[in-house]
Amino acid sequence: MVDLLDYADEKGFRCYFLGATAEVSEKMVATVSKNFPDIVIAGSHHGFFDLDDPAIVEDVAKSKADLIFVALGLPRQEQWIAKHIDRFEKGLFMGVGGSFDTLTGTIPRAPQFWINLNLEWLYRLLKQPFRWKRILKVFEFMARVLFRRE
Repeated sequence: MVDLLDYADEKGFRCYFLGATAEVSEKMVATVSKNFPDIVIAGSHHGFFDLDDPAIVEDVAKSKADLIFVALGLPRQEQWIAKHIDRFEKGLFMGVGGSFDTLTGTIPRAPQFWINLNLEWLYRLLKQPFRWKRILKVFEFMARVLFRRE
């Protein structure tokens, strides 16, 4: 997500941030504005809404965002994107889970050592063991990709 924000900053893209708590959503907009001054904040909305709420879809569509970061958690973010993506004329949609929390410093990131080894997911699992079911889904997905039949 950070690499995509860097690219968006370079190109002056319009970004919409959907998800997290109202407080974290506001912090995310402030953080992006400070760290990526050439990004246009097209809009934002917290993640506590009904997935079928047409007002949210309309707000995102009216923003004409180039990039829409959806931080509603798994599987809610994927469900929202799949359900509504055909209503948009443009935009790249990206489910980003808890990234707003980490980018705003609400939840600390893993130490750089873990990040460099691409094991940030394992660090989070050790720190938040209640997430074990989510991690199993990642392995299930990987197995399906590796052993899919053509």
